[in-house]
Amino acid sequence: MSVLYLGLYFYQKENQYLLIEKGFIKYNRPFGSKLDLSEVKAIRKFAGDYILKSDNKDFTIDTQLVAPESLVALKAELNKLEVDWT
Repeated sequence: MSVLYLGLYFYQKENQYLLIEKGFIKYNRPFGSKLDLSEVKAIRKFAGDYILKSDNKDFTIDTQLVAPESLVALKAELNKLEVDWT
């Protein structure tokens, strides 16, 4: 198990936390979940995190894991969505 955790650590250290491409946002990790941005109904900011809500699931983005320059781009992409911010 420790070898798996160590491998996951190095994978996450070398790769970005999130990817936004082709209308989807996904966690950049093995077997990471993804969300179609067109399905987002509301965005909630709670304790520094963004929670994207759709009919089927919630997608939480931990902003502390996002690089500061990428956080600006993330906010710009989220502002393009015409949804309620709560």
